[in-house]
Amino acid sequence: MNEQLLPIERFLWTLDIVQREGNHLAYSWRTLFEAGQSPSSEWVATLDQRPEDAIRLEAFVSRYSRMQDTIADKLIPRWLQSLAERVGIDVLPSLSFLGSCRLRREGRGFLRRSGAALSRP
Repeated sequence: MNEQLLPIERFLWTLDIVQREGNHLAYSWRTLFEAGQSPSSEWVATLDQRPEDAIRLEAFVSRYSRMQDTIADKLIPRWLQSLAERVGIDVLPSLSFLGSCRLRREGRGFLRRSGAALSRP
């Protein structure tokens, strides 16, 4: 990737990657549970009798993990950079603060009804 991209361009590029990973994840889910069944403890316990389903489950878990890693390691830090926020090792305090700001602007009614108190960490 070109290192001369602006932070917002890097964020949008990464967002596109996450969207594609999400499409692959949705495909894995559909192929895994195409018959309309839901995962259950019985379903998992009998996976050794259905190696095709075990392979599909492994693909789903792998894609889920990859997407989660991309979001945590790349998408969120690049989003914060595009907002001119400091990006450190732990991005959760920044996310918490930004979410609080959004809720304060957009969700005042919810905050009054729920009694939620939001403060900057």
